[in-house]
Amino acid sequence: MKLFPGSNRPLFLVYIALMGIFLVPAIKAEEALISYENAPTVFVTGASRGIGFALTKLYAEKGWLVIASCRNPNTASRLNSLGEKYGNVNIEKLDVTNESDLQAIEAKYETIPIDVLINNAGMFGPESQQRLGNLDYTLFRRVTDVNVYGPLAVSNSLRKSVALSNQKKIIIITSGLGSKTLTKDRGEQYFYRASKAAVNLIGVVLAADLKDSHVLVGLLNPGIVNTDLQNDVSYSGPLIEPEDAASALIKNIESLSEESNATMLDLDGTPMAW
Repeated sequence: MKLFPGSNRPLFLVYIALMGIFLVPAIKAEEALISYENAPTVFVTGASRGIGFALTKLYAEKGWLVIASCRNPNTASRLNSLGEKYGNVNIEKLDVTNESDLQAIEAKYETIPIDVLINNAGMFGPESQQRLGNLDYTLFRRVTDVNVYGPLAVSNSLRKSVALSNQKKIIIITSGLGSKTLTKDRGEQYFYRASKAAVNLIGVVLAADLKDSHVLVGLLNPGIVNTDLQNDVSYSGPLIEPEDAASALIKNIESLSEESNATMLDLDGTPMAW
């Protein structure tokens, strides 16, 4: 992959346009070069809906190069419409538990600096199958695969790309339900809660492994957000809109530092015990 003259930015938009996978033909290649030569790059998993979609939209509006991944791009109508609107959004197929997808992403982006990798893809699963007396082991494995193995596998595949960048940040979207703060007096939801506590530990170990590469790991709680995940939960309290959660998350990503490295943070930036 060639780089911009005098820059560590790849000929990203030109490359994907020539490969026939760039979804926004309205912007000419030379215009894209001028507009985005010095822009940082963000990679978002689970970008077709909810928080992931909101993050993709906000970063696109900020002028970043956005790699928006999801399991089924062909059916991601809102994401495709966003890609048609913005010349800095590239959509990729990625099931975070699929080895072929992970290998393809790693090979494609191994020389492309990724400033911020956001491990957002996740699942809750039916609450009724996460209760004592009705525990579904198959569901437990699926939730663990997506919420624990997924962020680890994606981070492993793209760690070199993150290390090549200027900002060098890996973000894991966790949950307050994986925190002692919110679980001490509440029952049920075993699988989801365990998976979020486990992925926090994954983040701590990642930070230790990637310390020599100066990569920071953010463990960020988005709060209780009005997304499709709420369909699996018996919750009737107030909800945060995805755009508001994404905006607050971006602020926490921007302020991520050595001091907050591998520390679980609430939406307002305060540490959470887990």
